[in-house]
Amino acid sequence: MSREYTLKKKGKICYAVEVKGDDFMQFLFILAVLVPAVWYYAALGKRISAEEKKAGKDLSDEINPFTGAR
Repeated sequence: MSREYTLKKKGKICYAVEVKGDDFMQFLFILAVLVPAVWYYAALGKRISAEEKKAGKDLSDEINPFTGAR
């Protein structure tokens, strides 16, 4: 999709710019934010799971949820 931005001066078009690729840039920005967030939570879940297997019990109340460590 493209947008056309127009500045009007006294009823006449004095300047027009057609912007292309802004949807693609939004997609890249969202991707750049979501991919690391998903990666972080998957890695954290994997680490907590390994800590629980190592301890042999549920460590829900003992593990720091931000680091995955005791």
